[in-house]
Amino acid sequence: MWDDRLEPRDDDAIQRRRSRTDARAAMWRDLLLFGEHTWGADESVSAPTSRQTVAQWAYKKRFIDAGAAAAREQLTGGLLRLGRACHAGRGRLRVQRGTWERTDVARVPGGAAKSLSFEGRELPSVDLENGDALVVFREVPHSGIWR
Repeated sequence: MWDDRLEPRDDDAIQRRRSRTDARAAMWRDLLLFGEHTWGADESVSAPTSRQTVAQWAYKKRFIDAGAAAAREQLTGGLLRLGRACHAGRGRLRVQRGTWERTDVARVPGGAAKSLSFEGRELPSVDLENGDALVVFREVPHSGIWR
């Protein structure tokens, strides 16, 4: 759904989406292989520092390292696509993933002692001791991006 909204409409759009889908599948494969508990050195409990155990864990660690790197890459790419789809300007970006309009309170890191507004309306907020603020976001449109 978000790919449809954020992907530039050009000749390469389908290939970019297919590449991201393949990368996500490879990421999940790596994460699942790391989490699989039935493989590893047969002596990993009785001899956790043996050469075989250390080598098996080093091999298995490659899966979590690759999965974590792929997850960071997916997140970074997604956030960049999301940012490019928004109008430029100051402020924070909120994503409302639901299919209904909603009003809610959100914590805004570093928002204390700042005037927070949207479309000329000041947002009610309460400053917290740690420098964050609790902000009331009213009537956030469904399935949308709210700046």
